[in-house]
Parts: sequence; C-alpha cells; structure tokens
Amino acid sequence: MKVTISRSKNRTIYYISKSIRLNGKSTTRTVEKLGTEEEVRERAGGMDPYEWAKQYAAELTRREKESGEAIRYSPTRLIRKNAPQTINISYLFPQDIYYGLGINELCDTMTEQYSLPFDFNRVFSRLIYTRVIYHASKHGTYELSKNFLEKPQFSEADIDRTLKFLSVTPLTFQRQLYQKMVSSHVPDGRLLFYDCTNYYLETGEHDFVDSRSFGHETPSTPIIQLGLLTDANGLPLSFDMLRDLGAKPPSMTSLEHEIIDNLKPEQIIVCSDAGLTTIAENKFIYDHDYRFIHIESMRKLDPALRSYAVNVSDWHIANRKRTYRIDQVDEKKYFNTIFYKERTLMIGGKLQRMIVTFSMSQQARQRWIRQRQLTRVNDIIEASDNRYAGQSEYIRRLEQEEQLDGFSVFFTDSDLNPQMLIPVIRRRREIEENFRTVKRELRSRTLNMNAREKLYAHFMICFISSLIERIIEMKLHDRYSFSDLSDVLREMDMLDIPSEGYIPIYSRNDLTDALHEAFGFRTDNQITSGRTIRRICVGTRKKNNLSHKK
Repeated sequence: MKVTISRSKNRTIYYISKSIRLNGKSTTRTVEKLGTEEEVRERAGGMDPYEWAKQYAAELTRREKESGEAIRYSPTRLIRKNAPQTINISYLFPQDIYYGLGINELCDTMTEQYSLPFDFNRVFSRLIYTRVIYHASKHGTYELSKNFLEKPQFSEADIDRTLKFLSVTPLTFQRQLYQKMVSSHVPDGRLLFYDCTNYYLETGEHDFVDSRSFGHETPSTPIIQLGLLTDANGLPLSFDMLRDLGAKPPSMTSLEHEIIDNLKPEQIIVCSDAGLTTIAENKFIYDHDYRFIHIESMRKLDPALRSYAVNVSDWHIANRKRTYRIDQVDEKKYFNTIFYKERTLMIGGKLQRMIVTFSMSQQARQRWIRQRQLTRVNDIIEASDNRYAGQSEYIRRLEQEEQLDGFSVFFTDSDLNPQMLIPVIRRRREIEENFRTVKRELRSRTLNMNAREKLYAHFMICFISSLIERIIEMKLHDRYSFSDLSDVLREMDMLDIPSEGYIPIYSRNDLTDALHEAFGFRTDNQITSGRTIRRICVGTRKKNNLSHKK
C-alpha cells in the first residue's frame, strides 16, 4: 500500500491506496481516506504528516500479508463523525418518472420566467419524492431528504417559498404539466372518471368527539370539495377545488374542457360520495354522456340492504368463476384481495346496480383508525373533567359499527363489468388517503397564506405524487398496488462503505425484482460501487425516460 495525496488550491487530502488488477488492467483503489493535512497532523502526534502516513501504509501492508486480506475496519477505530452510515435510494424510482415527465423542465421554465430567487426544481422534486415514499408533509421534507443519497441543496425557508409560488400559479402550472405528460405518456381517453370527494380540517379537540364518521378523523363539515379527472387507466389528468364554503356551484375549468375536447371520451363516469352527487354531476350535465358511481355510507344503508352487504356468502373475485365465503378464506393469502357481490335494484324509477366490496386490508386499517380515535376521545373526556361524558353513547356506537369495517358499497347506472369498476374504487381510496388534508398541512406559522392557497399547494403536491404512483403501478403491470410498494420503498436503505461502495440492507423479494426490471437498473447486488450508483442517479435524471422505458 502507498500514500497518495490530492492537492487543490485550498486543501491537501491524504489517502491510502493500493494497486490492483481489474478486468485484466492495472488500476489503483483507495483503501482509506485519512483526511486533510490538518487532520492527519493531529493523528500523527507531532510527526511529519507524510512520514506518519507512510508508516501507517506500511503497517496496513504488513497486516494484510499476515491476515491474507486488507484490514479496513477495527474495533478500536471510530466511525466518521456527523456522517450517516446508511442512505435511502428508493427516491430514484419516482425521480426517474419525474424527469421522464419533464417536470424538471417545467420547474426550470418557471424559475426563469418568474425570476425566482431559489432553485424551484430542487425543492419541488423533494416535496414530491418524500410525499411518494413517506407521505410526508412539508415539515418533514427537509429532514427526510437527508436520508437520500443526494442530499438537499436548499433551505427549509425555500420550501415555504415553493409552496407560496405554487399557490399563485394554479391553472398555469397544471396546464403545462398536462402538456408535458401527454408528450411522454399518452392517456387512455376512451373513458374518463371524474371523482368528487370531501376533505376535512381538524379544528380542535372536539372534532374527535363530535365527528360521526369513523373513516375520517375530522369534523362533520368539510372545508373543501376536490374534483379529480382520471383516464380509463386511473391516470390523474387534472384536479379542481370545486368550491369553498358559500361559493357558487361549480363549472368545468378551461383545462377540463381542453382535456375532454382532446381525448373525446366515449363516456364520462362521475364518481362521488352520495352528498356530492349533484355538485359533481353539474359539471358534466350538458353536452356529455355521463354515468354515475355513488359511494354510499354502510351505516346509512337501508337495514335490509346492509344485511345483504355484510352476509359472508356469495362473494366473487374479479376474473374468477367460483364464489367465496369471506369468513373462511386464508387471511394471509387474500389480505390485499378485493371481494365483491352485486345485485340490481329499482331506485327512484331507475334501474341501478348495487356493488358491495370487502377488503381485509381496508378492514385492518379502519380498525386501526377506530382504535386510535377511541383512545384520543377517552383521553379528551378524562382531561376535560368529564365535560364530554355524554359522548359515551357515541363511543358505544363506534364500537358496534366495527362489524362494518372492510365493507364498501356503491350504486351505479354504468354497464361496465365489475373488473373495470372495482379498481376505480380501490384507487379512489388510495388517492383519497394521499390527498388527505391534515391539520399540520394547513396551519403553518411560517407560511403567510390563506386556507385556499395552502390547500392548493398541498393538493398540487398530492396530485403529482398520485400521478407518479399510478405510473409506477402501470410499469409493474398492475401486479402490485402502491400501498404494497410504499412500505418496500421506505425500507430500501444501503450501507455506505467509504471508498468501496454501497451494500443493500433491505430484503430482496419479488416486488424489488419487479421494480429493478421495470426501471432498468439494479441496486440489489451484494455491493454497488460509488461510480455505478452515481451513473444510476444521472440516468434517472435524463429526459424522456418514460418514452424509452415503457
């Protein structure tokens, strides 16, 4: 081994290196970075830094000969100070799509056009990646970005500036994003779905006590209604905040007109919660052939229909002929499966289909939410000197409704088969979870915006992350839902071995194999060199990734 020195204008760095043969060629590999000249002088204890480094290299050579291998780790040597030992590389997958869609170019154009004093793309891309992987709020973006291989090159104040800018360029940003998207990923416009959903805001401790809906940790009055337009494959195309409280009835936005005129869909299906039916359908009641999907509350369902819905017999799985009893299926095998049953009813003089779905994963999540709510309600009652003691009946009702967990019911006049409709409902739940408005998103002490502006910035980030999530699902041929993927992405950490490379410390499985095959790079070799990882990073930032990786 030998000492090598790297000199620049401002500092001198010492390394221990050795000559090796690689692929039939002679090359030099760094064994250890000793540090700057000042750091080496401190370790040398008064000796000349270069002479001490030569002696240290000779000692490593001697040990290597005695043991037959290089000694790079020691129980007496401390790890690097203030240097993370692991990095997360899962952001490379959404980054590949983000750049493939050309969102970086859109951000760069905005930065130049509006003379922004910060790099809009650097900040906005991290808001998207952390939302996709961690479902993080803006408050968590900066810290979570430090987990990535490429560290954040912006300040927390730049995040606030980015959100402020997003809120004042709503339709412009969406229209340019749509134009970028269709140039690399053509939507399936045979059928369009328009989804209208309520989103809520927690306003205080009483929300958990007075709310009647265990599915939302929210008060009974929504702060906003959101409309989301998707193509036949569930690819998000545009969104619109339908109205604030007291605003006028909604009408189609110019972008929605543009999308529908361009795609010329055979049919538009309006999907909404029962209370939003009129609001959603008013947008398409003229000049468009539309059908509806109404999501109904199991709790409010007619008792006879509810009894039919929760009956454990005569359930189906898409593309299978046999029927199932949901109380006798293997929970582990069918945990993420959606079962369904349907019947035809005459409602208001119109023939409608009632379709009921059941999901064990949805059941588990609703019970987790219910238990968390009950815990918080009980804590509030105890802390308020029994001021809310009268809510005990409400608590008992929540507990009794546990039998409805996992079930969903919707009514439709569409003649599409369940195999087409059920994925829409599943994706609706996932998108709704992604868009969920929580108190910390809307109450920022450092961001001086009104509620609508805060909501728009939040929803724009959720919209683009939902778009990227859906494209990832499609690249995996819909074999996995993004709820399956998100847990895997969060675990994709690698151990940083200085001068050697990166070792995966996550579990390789069928899903990680599918991800790597779909995106054309691998991070699951026993060790990946730093040069290879850097090449992968550069590759995910190339233009038009989607056009050549479909």
